Amino acid sequence: MTLKTVIPALALVLLPLLQGCSTAQTASNPFDTRGPGRVTLEVQNDNWQQVALRVDTRAGQIYLGRVQGETRDTFVFTLDVAQEIAIQVDVLAGGRCLTRRMTVDPGDVLELQIREVDCPR
Repeated sequence: MTLKTVIPALALVLLPLLQGCSTAQTASNPFDTRGPGRVTLEVQNDNWQQVALRVDTRAGQIYLGRVQGETRDTFVFTLDVAQEIAIQVDVLAGGRCLTRRMTVDPGDVLELQIREVDCPR
C-alpha cells in the first residue's frame, strides 16, 4: 500500500467521526419557563389574604403553591396536550373559588388577578 492509497482510506474512516463532532446539538435549558409543554401562570393577588392555587385538569389537580396577600408570583406547570383547565383558589381562613374552565395549550402564558374574594366555605 502506498502513501497515496493510505491517505484517502484514512480520510474515509475519519470523515464520519469528524461529522459526529461537528453536528450541532441543542441542549434544553432547565431554567426556560417557556419550553414545550410548559404553561406559565402569572398571579397578581390584590387581596390582603393569602391564597393557595391548584390547576384542575382532566387528569386531576396540580398544586402550584401559595401567594401572599398584595403580592404577585409566577408558577409553571406542564401540560402535554391542549385541554380545558380551571384554577382553584383556596383563600386562607376563607372559602374556595374555581375559575371558569378554559382551553389552554402548552406554551401559553395565563394571567390571574385576584381582587376581593368572597368564596363559599
